[in-house]
Amino acid sequence: MGFAPADDVAITAALLHALADSAWQVREEAATTLGKVRVQPARDALIAALDDAYWQVRLRATRALGQLGERTAAQPVAVLLTHAISNLRKEAALALGELREPSTLAALKEALDDTDPEVRKAVRIALQQIADATL
Repeated sequence: MGFAPADDVAITAALLHALADSAWQVREEAATTLGKVRVQPARDALIAALDDAYWQVRLRATRALGQLGERTAAQPVAVLLTHAISNLRKEAALALGELREPSTLAALKEALDDTDPEVRKAVRIALQQIADATL
C-alpha cells in the first residue's frame, strides 16, 4: 500500500521542517529519514545541514546525501574529510564513494594519510568505488 502523491509532498514537507527543528536530535533523525526514503527535493536542505552546529546532524546529512546519490553535494561533503571528528571524516569518505564523483579524487587521496585507520579504510573503499565507476 503506497502513499498518494499529496501524502508524499506532506511527508517531505514535514521532514524538511524537522531538519530545521531546534532540537538537534530531531534534525539528526530527519536527515536519517530523508536519506532512507531517498527524498530528492531534500538535497539543498541536507547540504545546508552539513554546517549544522552538531556533528551528529552533519554525519547523518552526509550519509543521506550519499544515499541520495547527490553528486552535486560531492564538494561540500569532501570538505568534511578534514573535520576534527574522525567519525565524520569516515562518513564523508563513504558518502563520496557512493557519489562516485571523480572531482573528489584529489581530496580523497590527501585523506589516505589520515591519522585514523578507519578513515583510511573508508577512503580506500571510496577510491575503489570511483575507479570501478569509471571502467
